[in-house]
Amino acid sequence: MTAAENHIRIRRGIFQGESLSSIWFCLSLNALSTLLEGSGKGFQLRKRGTKVTHLFYMDDFKLFASSPFHLMELLNITCDFSNSIRMELGTDKCAVLHVERGRVAKSEGIDLSMPINIKTLSEADTYRYLVMSQNIGIDEADMRQSICDVFNARLTKVFNSLLSGVNKTHANNGWIIPVLMYTFGILRWTQTERTLWIDKSALL
Repeated sequence: MTAAENHIRIRRGIFQGESLSSIWFCLSLNALSTLLEGSGKGFQLRKRGTKVTHLFYMDDFKLFASSPFHLMELLNITCDFSNSIRMELGTDKCAVLHVERGRVAKSEGIDLSMPINIKTLSEADTYRYLVMSQNIGIDEADMRQSICDVFNARLTKVFNSLLSGVNKTHANNGWIIPVLMYTFGILRWTQTERTLWIDKSALL
């Protein structure tokens, strides 16, 4: 076998579960973040304040713009970049939310001049970003109930399993407790609720 045959030719995509893949992915998308910030088409939070063009977490991101026209420019930048690195956009999971003076405004979906149309959310619709159901804000009551259901289901599953005490502890620390910890600082939990979840997990 020659030296050339020993090389793995990666032409597209990354390996699922491979330790370096997440780093490669983040490095490849840094250029997109730079392009979006350099466009100057974001939404200014306050007068003379910071202008935000996007939020990024791995392959989940939001675009912010002060007008539909500027939003189209940011979308075109994103599409051009994605095409250049042969990355497909999951437009079926995308949606647009137009807000005017703190209220959801009615508008048409966005046509990307392709056989794709991004739907527009109404005031009653929600979307999920980093597990959180959102519209203008986060539906805290719905999310707290959802998180509680997942926490209780995982706790019950581990508690009723045939795992050893040590492995149940590992499952608690690495699979059950993170469900709650992920929401701390985002959802408003009372101290009583936090103590209750910790006491429940301590039963393991």
